[in-house]
Amino acid sequence: MHPKFAPADNAGDGFDGDASTDWLMMPEDSKRRLYLWNASTMHVRSLDPGTVKIKFVDDNETFHSRRQVILESWASGSTDIEVVLYNHVKTRLHVKVYPEREVKVNFYRAVDKNGDAAPFNPATVREVLNRLNQVYVPQANLSFQSHRVVGNVPVNFDFRTPDPSPVNLRQMWLSMARQAVKLDPAPRHYHVFWLKSYHVEDVKHWLPWVKTDHIAGEAPLLGARLCFMEHQANAVDQSLLLAHELGHCLGADHDEKHHDSVMHPSAYHARKLYRKTVEEIRGSTPTYLR
Repeated sequence: MHPKFAPADNAGDGFDGDASTDWLMMPEDSKRRLYLWNASTMHVRSLDPGTVKIKFVDDNETFHSRRQVILESWASGSTDIEVVLYNHVKTRLHVKVYPEREVKVNFYRAVDKNGDAAPFNPATVREVLNRLNQVYVPQANLSFQSHRVVGNVPVNFDFRTPDPSPVNLRQMWLSMARQAVKLDPAPRHYHVFWLKSYHVEDVKHWLPWVKTDHIAGEAPLLGARLCFMEHQANAVDQSLLLAHELGHCLGADHDEKHHDSVMHPSAYHARKLYRKTVEEIRGSTPTYLR
């Protein structure tokens, strides 16, 4: 049978999780324990030991079908781990090592022109950030920290309006952008507007039994450092919605291939970051930081 790498902790942190190419993300200066299945009598080697070293936990387990290996990262970069039998490569694991990155986020409780505002308090922000980091830290070596939490920020827009015209939406984003710059002009910080509800672009299907396409969050464009999200009933839903929208802010597009991906267009309850998303956020060349 074909040898295959698998996580030893049953979490799969950093694994692509796809059925095609094997791919793994590692934080710089870290260790990761893996299983290598169906690899009795085989050997492992790293093509760049200066980036990642690999070794069997127990060299005496030669004939076991499940062998434990340890990967140790030394510097940001990428390399291939090869499983070899009689000088023939049986499988490869492509490993990318990223340095730690911290993203500063401002949270604003938006008050629209009708006076509508979401329930909001700093304790909720802390819980949402903790859950958000449970997704991004192990899978992209990226963490979010709050920079400012502002209780009431007026936005001169009616979020309940049914008018989705480009002029109307442009007015909304300009209003948010002006407030963001006014409250924090730092060019590398990100801005999240927390709304009570948003119905501007919600579309009701012409078939009565088809659910309304409800927009719960949005970013104006990839890499915009600005997004909004509707208030959700619990912190888990709130954090996963925010994980999707901040992914767009960080440069990630939709991942329509994987329904369990954070960046799938309709998967606001997903927790998985695939290789496509990680490389869009962190860069396909790991030493490049955006």
